[in-house]
Amino acid sequence: MIVLGALAGVLGWSGCRNVAGLDGLTPVENPGVACRACAEAHCRELVDACFGDEECEAYASCLMSCGPNMPVCRSDCFLAHRAGYDADPRLDQCLRADCEAECIGTRSYYGWLGAECEACVQDACGDDLAACRGEAQCDAAYACAGVASDPSQKWGCSTAVLDPDGDAECARLPDDFVDSPVGLCRTRSCGVPCQTNDNYACLDDYEWRWSPGPQTRWHRVMELTSAGWGDSPMPGLQIRACEVGDVACAAPVAGPVESDDDGEMCLTIDGGVTGFRGYLELVDPADGFTFLYTLRDPITTSTGELRVPFPIASVKAFYDPLLAEGRGLIGIVMYDCLDTTGENVRFELEPNPGDALQTYLRGGTLDFKADRTDRSGTGGFVNVAPSSTPYIVRAIHADTGQVLAERAVPVRGGAFTSVSLWVRPSGVVGL
Repeated sequence: MIVLGALAGVLGWSGCRNVAGLDGLTPVENPGVACRACAEAHCRELVDACFGDEECEAYASCLMSCGPNMPVCRSDCFLAHRAGYDADPRLDQCLRADCEAECIGTRSYYGWLGAECEACVQDACGDDLAACRGEAQCDAAYACAGVASDPSQKWGCSTAVLDPDGDAECARLPDDFVDSPVGLCRTRSCGVPCQTNDNYACLDDYEWRWSPGPQTRWHRVMELTSAGWGDSPMPGLQIRACEVGDVACAAPVAGPVESDDDGEMCLTIDGGVTGFRGYLELVDPADGFTFLYTLRDPITTSTGELRVPFPIASVKAFYDPLLAEGRGLIGIVMYDCLDTTGENVRFELEPNPGDALQTYLRGGTLDFKADRTDRSGTGGFVNVAPSSTPYIVRAIHADTGQVLAERAVPVRGGAFTSVSLWVRPSGVVGL
């Protein structure tokens, strides 16, 4: 999830920002007074122990300068003084457990999506929010992402929190991040009030942050179900990483590996200078079904979780009657600058797909007459002729004609190609 060097260094964060404004609260002179008083009363011995270490003191002093309901302030402290947290996390844990009202508060991470979203998340996801606020890594990652203005920043938040040195080996993400309970709950319960759907302001106005070199990529392969993201691992898949120009994956970059009973697998991929921007080939040995997953974000860091954005079982059942022998399928999901699915987008395929059928998901149903995406951001092409060279998928704003994104994608006969598109960053073609 979540998703995936260190963001603090990239953005040049050296300490707490003008956090009162960013957190959407009226600035006060000393927002952390009540927190410090509570720490003195309930965590005294841990304060003394922490303040005996320079790095721990820097982190704790920053954290206790934040008032309640200032998640961005807490996140900035964590990212700027991570070494202090690692040196002795006990004071942090005490503040979250015994001084929750004075130091942490009850605010969610989604106030930036509006009051209706905040109210829905508070009502539907209270237990998940409380659990995340109670754990420093989860709290920092979600608060960081909440004020990020483009996709690279949002996914960089997970990297900065989980793997700040970029050297993680193949291992599970911390349990608090597996299945992303806060994000899952928001998606399932508050999808409509928390959608933005049409924010494309970052087009050509942000840079993707690369971390070059070999990347050890841990994945838990999860399938989208009708209930949303959940415990639906995909075991027994044969998985390879392939360059996008290698449509047949004749020379895989990594693999094959097999996902285990929990859907977990690991690949070490050389991202080169600009990150790996190819695709993952997932083959189900039981029936030979092939799923070509074009990565939404380039593999530029060492942690990650692969979430397949189409329900494979449903894809097989629905498209089999429509699919002509030897033809391929392309499913496309567009995301806006705030990482919600993009509305009012039409998709084009180059070269012209000829007699292929174009469709959009409208109101949860495939509509072969529609001319643009709805809030789901989803569309695709059926019965695409296979090619030894990639097609180009292009996303165009249906009202303005702006090209929002484009991506080279492989198409094979009998295979389903999944394409996830982000708004185009500056200076990058094919992201």
